[in-house]
Order: sequence, then structure tokens, then C-alpha cells
Amino acid sequence: MYTLHGRNPTRWDSWRWTIRGVADFGSLTVVETISNNPRTSFAPEGAVKILNALQEHILCFDRDMNIIWANSAILDTFERSLENIRRERCWSIWAERQTPCEDCPVIRAMETGSFQTIEKTSADGRCWLIKGYPLRDDRGKVIGGFETTLDISERKKAEKHLQLAFDILNRSPAVGFLWKNTEGWPVVFVTPNVTKLFGYSADEFVSGKISYEQVVYPEDLPRVMDEVTTNSSDRERQEFEHQPYRIVSKNGEVRWILDRTTIDRDKEGAILFYKGIVVDITDRIKTDRVLKDNEEKYRNLFHHSNDAIFIHDVQGNILEVNRRVLDQFGYTRNELLSLTVQDLHPAEVLEKAHWAFKTILEKGFVNFETTFKRKNGACFIADVSSSLFNLNETQVIQGIVRDITSRRKAAKERKRLETQLQQAQKMEAIGTLAGGIAHDFNNLLMGIQGRASLMAIDLEPSNPHGEHIHAVEEYIRSAADLTKQLLDFARGGKYKVRALDINELLSNSAAMFGRTRKEIAVHTSFQHPALVVEVDRSQIEQTLLNIFVNAWQAMPGGGKLSLETKSVELDAAYCRPHNATPGRYVRISITDTGIGMDDSTLRRVFDPFFSTKKKGRGIGLGLASAYGIVKNHGGLITVYSEVGLGTTFNIYLPVSDKEPRQDISAKDDLTTGSETILLVDDEEMIIEVAAAMLEKLGYRVLVCRSGPEAIDKMQSEGHRIDLVLLDLIMPGMDGGKTFDRIREIRPGMPVMLSSGYAIEGQAADIIMRGCNGFIQKPFDISELSLKVRNILDQTTARSSS
Repeated sequence: MYTLHGRNPTRWDSWRWTIRGVADFGSLTVVETISNNPRTSFAPEGAVKILNALQEHILCFDRDMNIIWANSAILDTFERSLENIRRERCWSIWAERQTPCEDCPVIRAMETGSFQTIEKTSADGRCWLIKGYPLRDDRGKVIGGFETTLDISERKKAEKHLQLAFDILNRSPAVGFLWKNTEGWPVVFVTPNVTKLFGYSADEFVSGKISYEQVVYPEDLPRVMDEVTTNSSDRERQEFEHQPYRIVSKNGEVRWILDRTTIDRDKEGAILFYKGIVVDITDRIKTDRVLKDNEEKYRNLFHHSNDAIFIHDVQGNILEVNRRVLDQFGYTRNELLSLTVQDLHPAEVLEKAHWAFKTILEKGFVNFETTFKRKNGACFIADVSSSLFNLNETQVIQGIVRDITSRRKAAKERKRLETQLQQAQKMEAIGTLAGGIAHDFNNLLMGIQGRASLMAIDLEPSNPHGEHIHAVEEYIRSAADLTKQLLDFARGGKYKVRALDINELLSNSAAMFGRTRKEIAVHTSFQHPALVVEVDRSQIEQTLLNIFVNAWQAMPGGGKLSLETKSVELDAAYCRPHNATPGRYVRISITDTGIGMDDSTLRRVFDPFFSTKKKGRGIGLGLASAYGIVKNHGGLITVYSEVGLGTTFNIYLPVSDKEPRQDISAKDDLTTGSETILLVDDEEMIIEVAAAMLEKLGYRVLVCRSGPEAIDKMQSEGHRIDLVLLDLIMPGMDGGKTFDRIREIRPGMPVMLSSGYAIEGQAADIIMRGCNGFIQKPFDISELSLKVRNILDQTTARSSS
């Protein structure tokens, strides 16, 4: 029996044979029992078939290297028959040589008695793997050799490519793993570059010193195992990718990895191995987190900005908007993404929008002010700041839109308040001037009125001069009304203040006006229950009639006059420019359908002596007087007008909680007396007239021309004096100081103040300190008689009680 190896021969029954294959880079080493009978052919028929089926070229030699057998592969290669090739030498057919190859593996195998192998490259560049075996007889003596030759050119190329791939893989951040599908996922193979990522060597993994389970971050391990189980349970699934998870390297550093795994199954679908490519993505995770944080910050800034922010392309197509845009414009996000920014502008500002586009494309930015249109059609003014930038290699524009409508309104309101404040200051200055003029004029009228009253008393009813005297008195009353308007404007004349039903007062005034102006239709809308105000009826009636007359003159062809009362609450911000006190007011609205007023007229509407009427139709004190009267009742008056639409005056008067009272009529008959009256005044004309009227009424009169003189008189003759008629405005010691000194000398001495001013300011203070009464110049003898008698009678009554 022949054997190919020098080990103890394996014995078999006759013609039984076996082949033992060992995987060795695709080659096959054959161990064959040739025959139990040396006289039979070289190999049994079964073995011959197998050897002829192999790709390797197989030759058998005797001890002299003569070919004694060849398989079909080599016979086909050289196109020879077995009989033709027998007894030839190996080197003659392979290399066409005359002598053996220096490194012939068969010769070396026969010499050494052991297996030999070499690789050789033929002249045509192909690579061959040649193996030589010694052939022994039953006694173990080498009697020949056995050679296999295999073309490994393609394998060599594959090995080269494999080595290149292996080198690339070893230098790459990706680590290749082959895990066995058993507990703990033992590593069967891992690329050498595993150390860079894990810190452990390939040997430590393959030897089992460290398992893959041990390097997975403890908190992530259950999830990783669950992903393996879930994906493995799907028999159709060949590969899967883990969600990024963490591993702990040998030095304790935690790294993030991405693991793409392929499942290797057998024919029945059972999992044998898992092949994985593991990539370190720690830096990417960190970068992603930074980007995510930055993106979140930007998103928060973008969506929580108080300004509306648009992202749109250079054609104006809207790409993205923040939440403020939705609130500000009233559209949904999807609606806006189907629009252009031009769609959000009213037609009249589109030219400016086109200019803004052109500017931003030229300069990269633009700031401008424009008007936008909301979904409901309402417009608002906005300040726009736009800039050009690249987004994903595309030019886009970011526009920041800030609604400045409120700011504009606030600026307009501030300007209005400043105008009102200037108006109030101007009115105050004019009022001071008008008050001084009216005071002096009243003193002149007092002289004329007094003389006329005295003359009228002395004339017989049949005297022809009586008519002239009465005419003079009418003129004096007209002049007094004029000065009264000036004084009402300057300081206000609340000298007959009563709690009145404002609806009744307004209704009566409107009825009085309506009777003489039939072409005007008066409409009323009064709040009920009625509101009570504390006012001087005559002054408020005068104010209302002045406004009614202005309305009538603004409606030359007739029209409608609407009157309304309403309770309103005025806050500090509204009252501040008017120097009014916050609280509850009644608003009297008087609206006409006249020609209206332009801005220049509105600014001067309350100026004294300002009038747009033709000469002879007014001197311009009506509305100025109305302004002063309302102000001095603690109220305020505003006006709104548009040319061609009409005018509305709003009068605001403080609401009172008192019950309304009816006016009390004064008697016209003269009342006389015989008491002693001290007349104190610095105007000689007043002294003469007042003294004459008092004496005409039967009183004894003492005269003083200053405060100090009156004090001396009180000290010397105070016991004879029954009443002091005291002028308020005097040089040096004025009426207030004189009153205080008189009361120090004679407590309870009756005193009546006299002034060309109304009962406001200093006069009101003196009344509050106990002064008995007040009479405003110019006064006639009838009014003087009534007021003097009332004070004297009240004093007598108190003394008696």
C-alpha cells in the first residue's frame, strides 16, 4: 500500500479509500490509500475519478522523477494522453527545461521525506501553488513523489485586494467585529484598529479576556440587547442599525458609536454570527448637540421674538415665519407659506416694497418704514429691517417687522397732549390779561351803573329822560355781560353754584334755542337716571348757548344738532394735560352736521377774540368764555371736527352726589335802612357812586380809601359801624388782610366783599373764613339794597337769638 505522508499508514479494506480535506486557502491535500495489492493498477477506479475531477494538476513520479501517472486536469492543459506523457520528466513539460527546477518541491519532499510547497510565476504572469509529497512503500521507503499544481492567480489578486481593504479598514475609524451568537456575544474576529476606539487589543477580545457586553455602557446595554433581540426575531431581516449607543474604553473614556450589524444565518434560519461595523461618532454627537442647542436657541429666539420675523426668497415667496407673524397678520402658517410678502402690502405701498427688494439685493440690507395689511383687511404701520444671507447655498431674506402703530399713536397722542398743554398755558396767560382788563372795565361800569341808577330813582316816571336812562342801563348791562364773559374766561364765575339736574338744564337750554332756530332739528339722548352737577346755571346756560349758536352758524342751510349726556370715568392720564382731577364726570356731547373746522381753526377755537365769522357777527369771546366757565367748574372741554362732516364739543363736568335744588328768585323792590356802613375802596369813582347809592337807601356811610385807614377807623369808631362793604383788590393791604384785622378788632363784625372778579380764589377763601357775603361789580342799586339788607337782617336775627 502506498501513502502520501510519512506517518503511519492508515489501513483499509481492499479498494476502500477516503479523502480528508483541510481548508487551506482553497487548496486540498489528499491522503489516499492506493491499493492493498501492489500488483493492481496505481489507483483504484473510485480514487481515479476523484483525482481526475480536481482542478489541481496532479502528477506521480518515480524516484527518478519520471511521470508514472497524471490526472485529467494536467492532460487537458498540455493536450496529452496518459500513455504519451508517461516516463517524461516534470520539468520538460512545465518549463521545457533539461534539468530540474532548483526549488522543485517534489525533489525536496523525496529528499526530506516531508511535504514541501512553493509558489511560482510562469512566463505568462500567472501564479501557481506547487505542493510536493514523498511517496513511500509499505516499509516506509521513499519510492517516488506526488505533486499538485494549482493556478492561484485570481486568488492572489483577491488576497491583494483583501490586504488593501484590510489596510484601509485598519486605518479607518470603522472597526469590524464578528460576534458568535452565544451568551455574551464572544468576539470571533475583530480588526486590529479596535485598539484606537476601545483601548483593548484584538487579542483581548478574541481570547475572551474582555467581552463585548462588558464594554457597552451599562445604561445603554438593555436597549442594545433589546434591539438585537427585536431585529433577530424577524427571520427575513438580514441587517439592522442600532440607535447610537455608548461604550466605555479601557481607560474609562465614554464614546458614542454607530453599529451597523449583518445577521449570518444557516440554511434553517438559525443565527450563527453577527457581523458588525462600528464607527466612533462621539465628535459628531457633540457637534450635533452643539448644533441642536444652537438651533434650539435660534428657534426660541425666532419664535418667541416680540417682532414678526419672515424668511423669504428673493422673489418674495414666504419660506418660514415665526409665531408673532401669525398673531400679527391673522393668517395660519400654511396660508402664509402660499403667499408672497408683496401680498401682505396694500396696493399703495407696493412701489416702496419693490424699492426695498432692489435695495437689499444691491446692499445686502435695508431698513424702512411701510404699511402692512392683515388678513381681515386692517392695516398697520411697521418698521422693517431686512438682511440677505445664504441658506443651503440659496440666497434668502430675513425680514424683521415691528408694529409701530401704537408708538405712532402714542407720539400723536403726546403731540396732542403737548398741544393741549400749550393751549392751556396760553389760555391761562390770556385769562390773566383778560381778567385784569375786565376788572378795570368793571370799575368804570360800576361808576356809570351807579350814576344811572341814582338818576333813574330821582326821575319822575313821566320825565322824557327816563327812556335814555333806561337805554344807558341796557348798554351797561351789555357791557357788563361782556366783562362777565372775560372774567368767566379768566377766572370763572361760580358765584351762584347749585346742585342741578344736568338733563333738565340741557333740555331747557335746547328748548330755548330751538324756539328761535326752527331750521335746526334738535335730537337728545340723555342718560337716566339723571346726573347731578354743581354749577352756576346762568354760566352753564351761557356756555351751552354759545356752542349752540356756533353750531347754528356752521349750518346755514339747516341741519341736525345732537345732544347727549353720559357718565364717564376719567383717569389720571386723560386728566393730566387738562389740569383736571381724575374721577366720575358727566360728558355733554354737542354734535352738529355743519361745515366743520380745519386744523388751523381747531388750534385757535378757544382763543379770545378769534373768530371766523364776518364782521358784525361776533367778537370771538363765546367759545373762549365757554372754555373758562367749564375750567372754573372743575371740568374740561374738548372739540373734534372734520371739514364737511361737522363738529362735536364734549363738556366734562364733575358728578355730584347732592340732590338738585331749584333756583330762588330775587326781589326787584328796593329795601332801605338806617344803619352805619363803612365803605372801603381805593377807586374814587366807586366810592362816590357806592356811597351815593347807600345814602339814597337811607344808610349812614363812612368812607376809607385803604386797608390801614379802615383799621384805624374800626379802632376808633368800630362800635358805631354795623356793616363793612370791603373791596377785595387794593394796593398794600388787600381785602383779605383787612378782613382778618377787622375781625381781630371786632369779632363778628358783618363784612360784605366787593370785587370786579367773581367769587373764586381769594374771595372764596375769605367767605370760607366767615365773611358774610359777596357782590360783584358792576352792581345796581336794587342788587345792592337786597344784599345789604339781607346781611344786616341776618345779623340782627342772630343777635336776638
